[in-house]
Amino acid sequence: MNTEKKTDSYYVQVRTPDELRRRILESSKAVVHTLQEYQNVLEVREKKKKLLEMLKTQMEEIIVLQEKFSAVLPEFELPVEKPKPVPKKKGQHKKKQSAPVQKTELDALNDTLSKIEEKLRKLD
Repeated sequence: MNTEKKTDSYYVQVRTPDELRRRILESSKAVVHTLQEYQNVLEVREKKKKLLEMLKTQMEEIIVLQEKFSAVLPEFELPVEKPKPVPKKKGQHKKKQSAPVQKTELDALNDTLSKIEEKLRKLD
């Protein structure tokens, strides 16, 4: 029995190292884009969850207030009328200002993406 361990090293020649590097960087770029999209999905889910919680608490509050209001009012029925549509006035759109956002994982991914694109430009 041969107790010696064979340590054979194999070397492979890369014929076009620039093209290989370019493909690796493009793959990294695609992965970063995918991670950015996933991060956007996570942020949207978190916002949705917060909004649903806020809606739930507001609905509970409205129900309690409506019950209190109904207890105070006397019992009677009103004739039902169809509401008239209110015409919208032009030029009265107000934009909401968003709060300053802290640097998130998405920003870090954007930075990584810009570095990869810079390396790709250097290869050209």
